[in-house]
Amino acid sequence: MRLLTLLVSVTALFLISCSSNDPETYNLTVTAVPEEAGTVTPENGEFEEGREIEIAATPSEGWRFDRWQGDIESENNPTVLTMDSDKDIAALFVKREYPLTIETIGEGEVSERVVTEKTTDYESGTRVELTAEPAEGWTFTRWEGDLESTENPDTVTIESPTEITALFSRIEYPLTVNIVGNGTVDEEVITSKVTDYESGTEVQLTAIPDEEYLFSDWTGDLEGDENPALITIDGPKTVTATFLRTFKFTTIVNPEGAGTVTPDSGRYVRDVSFEVEAIPEPGWEFTSWEGDFTGSVNPFDLTMNGNKTLVANFERQAFVLTTDVSGSGQILTNLISGSEEDGGFLFESEVELTAVPAENWNFVRWEGDIESIENPITVSMDKDVSLVAVFSIFDGGDGTAENPYQLSSVIQLQEIQNHLDSHFIQMTDIDALATATWNSGEGFEPIGDDVDSFTGSYNGSGFEIEGLSINRPQEFNIGLFGYINGGSVSNVSMVEADISGEERVGGIVGINEGVIDSVRVEGSIISESIAGGIAGRNIGLVQNAQASVNISGSSTIGGLVGINSSIISKSHSSATMENVLSVAGGFVGRNSGRIDESYAEGFVDGTENIGGFIGVNNPGGVITNSYTIADVTGDDIVGGFIGDNNTATEVEFSYSAGAVSGATNTGGFIGTHSTQSTLLNGNYWDTENSGLADGIGDGPSDGVTGLQTAEMTGDEAEVNMTAFNWVDIWITSAANYPVLRWQITE
Repeated sequence: MRLLTLLVSVTALFLISCSSNDPETYNLTVTAVPEEAGTVTPENGEFEEGREIEIAATPSEGWRFDRWQGDIESENNPTVLTMDSDKDIAALFVKREYPLTIETIGEGEVSERVVTEKTTDYESGTRVELTAEPAEGWTFTRWEGDLESTENPDTVTIESPTEITALFSRIEYPLTVNIVGNGTVDEEVITSKVTDYESGTEVQLTAIPDEEYLFSDWTGDLEGDENPALITIDGPKTVTATFLRTFKFTTIVNPEGAGTVTPDSGRYVRDVSFEVEAIPEPGWEFTSWEGDFTGSVNPFDLTMNGNKTLVANFERQAFVLTTDVSGSGQILTNLISGSEEDGGFLFESEVELTAVPAENWNFVRWEGDIESIENPITVSMDKDVSLVAVFSIFDGGDGTAENPYQLSSVIQLQEIQNHLDSHFIQMTDIDALATATWNSGEGFEPIGDDVDSFTGSYNGSGFEIEGLSINRPQEFNIGLFGYINGGSVSNVSMVEADISGEERVGGIVGINEGVIDSVRVEGSIISESIAGGIAGRNIGLVQNAQASVNISGSSTIGGLVGINSSIISKSHSSATMENVLSVAGGFVGRNSGRIDESYAEGFVDGTENIGGFIGVNNPGGVITNSYTIADVTGDDIVGGFIGDNNTATEVEFSYSAGAVSGATNTGGFIGTHSTQSTLLNGNYWDTENSGLADGIGDGPSDGVTGLQTAEMTGDEAEVNMTAFNWVDIWITSAANYPVLRWQITE
């Protein structure tokens, strides 16, 4: 068996030495003999060459260790061997044949060795050596029982059943506590006294400084400033508790709550220096120090060479209240609480502000540091405050397209002049009769002009403006609006309007370069030239407009528009014009734009270029699906529909049915007509009512057909006026002339 073990060990050693450069190792084989008699530590294993190994034999109950055999021959237990070769060792145990009982108190073990053994079992006289082996941190004290001794090891002779107890006790170490300064250390430790503690005991030390002292730190075998602190007694310990002399630092804030002082009040070590700073609360400011330091330096360095008391003085900050107005009005200021100084209102003062609008103005809101619609408003002065009281002459809105200004009075209507790019909505009927006396009789001032035109929007909501008066006979661009450029006016109804100007005069606008939609004007228009019930001149879009007016002027007068250079559609005029010297039309005075699905009625009287619908149709003028039943009188160039139709024009699917009277160049439909680049197609006139057999006074009549009244009225109209679109545009009227379908649907 040992030979086999040796062969295996040598083979393994050979393989290891051949395959690596690792340190050489040897096998340790240990065996308990007999196997059940005890154990051996360490177990079998492989160890590096030269390593010292302690081996110990532990007998089972009823057995005792006898000796080592093999590569070590010894009775020592434990014993140490050096791994300089493979080792094969046996621990030999023998049956204990003497009546010996061993007990222990504390932590430790007892080993036995037979010194003298009798030759027969259980005979008295056997001598056994007992060795007490204390655990770590413990010490052997004495033997008790059948052996009373403090010797270790000691020998006992077994004469009869024997009971022995080995007593172990913890090792005790001294703990020395020293004190520097004035104070004590609690937990059973008295100043400068040595107290012994068992090994492994944890002792809590609490440093208790005397009055005017503070604990600094532990030094020695316990370090740090934790208090209380734990120390484990595993040997003699010396600890020093250091206490430092302190002085009292006291801070006072005046007035209380106005600020803070750092560091906090308390006790500080003698001669220590630190920075002291007064920190004001919001709304306060530091002013000065009093006490053991004076002045206004902040922060400053303080040395604790005695007790120190400091007073930090604070004052309320003064905040500035700035107010302004937008619009017309004023702000009243009332101090509710606090006080006001030259620099402003002191912190936490409360000020009541009341916005008072001027006559005809309304308070809208506060803007600036406070956004509110309350009035009056209370301001707490905790910072500089800037406020604007916004007054508006309008009832509401902010002038945006989404939230237009709301108006309900003629004063507000006039205020539009100061908001030309804003948006407006009329909330009710407006009485404008008072405008007759405004501005020394000049009345309402037109909104916008050719320098600052109206670019916003105005929605009349179908409400009326009654009695608007404008009396400016020497001014141009006269109307409710003077000049619309890119803006729009809609749903406006002007009644009893009285408007006069020198040139470019209209009920709605002097010059339109925007959009006019769904408007109505009733009243009187006076102008030297270029006037119409809706607009003096149109360069934009006019649609769904109606004018029922008396117009006086010398030249270029139209029932709806004086001069049209753009688009008019689905509109109507009923105008009376008398004594016009030149160019007058029941619908438009002079046209170079496009007119669709519109009609005129009334009376047109003038000298030359007089037409029931158009006075002069200039190059570029296009007229379709329109009619007039206005009566016309004049001297020269007079037509039931057009006075003078120039070159490069188009007139289609239209008719005239009014009475026509003229001295020269007079026709039932056109007074004079140029054939150059013109288009006449599908047009009709009433030969019976006009009293004229010729449709054109001067020029060919191609494209114009004369019919009797009966042929143009009732159902006969659809039979005879075959060029018209009776499905989409025209419709017959019982016992009357045809009308446009949009008239029926209105």
